[in-house]
Amino acid sequence: MKDYYKLLEVDYTASNQELSRAFRKKVLILHPDIKPDKDPSEFHEMMKGFHILSDMKKRFEYNQQLIKYYQEKKKTGKNNLLKNILHVFRV
Repeated sequence: MKDYYKLLEVDYTASNQELSRAFRKKVLILHPDIKPDKDPSEFHEMMKGFHILSDMKKRFEYNQQLIKYYQEKKKTGKNNLLKNILHVFRV
């Protein structure tokens, strides 16, 4: 599962304004018209993440999936972020 917060380089508590600012910075780095040497799939993944995180309903659903994902990683011993994420989302 992609962690769109990491992809956009924002905190899990980022506001829509912070998301928009991070998105604009990433566009300049990843947009295929600006950087033709970059893989377009990275740009599309970033776009998808921004659209999910900027919609409150989709963001809530995504956060629930992200928590489950990191909880599963914890069970397998592959998680370092679960404690921080659970604290942020107060689960």
